[in-house]
Amino acid sequence: MFKRLQSCLLASCRVLASYEMLAVWTTLCWAHRFACEEHETLLAYSAALDPTDLRHLALDDVKAIEALGCVRVFLEKHRKSAAVPFRDWGDTLKLALAFGRCSALMQGVYSTELEAANEEIKERYLKN
Repeated sequence: MFKRLQSCLLASCRVLASYEMLAVWTTLCWAHRFACEEHETLLAYSAALDPTDLRHLALDDVKAIEALGCVRVFLEKHRKSAAVPFRDWGDTLKLALAFGRCSALMQGVYSTELEAANEEIKERYLKN
């Protein structure tokens, strides 16, 4: 009896973990969507999640299975580019550079840092 109870608990844990994974991936899809709306630079890159990673989920509810289908469709639609930041170091750096070049906020930070660095260099040369 204990072994049967233990296997039921393990199965329940697997289903709960699958629901948690689905919730996390759904949230990441929403975040990706809103980030693309806010920062058009992201449109040139694929979503960092691979829909084939969801094959192992153990879902026992029709609504959850429908949600999984929606996540899969979203990810397939948003993985057209070969560039996948956050999974590939080079693509992540390219995204960071592209974002930095077009972001007024990042350009302001860069200008402030560059100005401070130039002032420090001038002070060092004046002391010597």
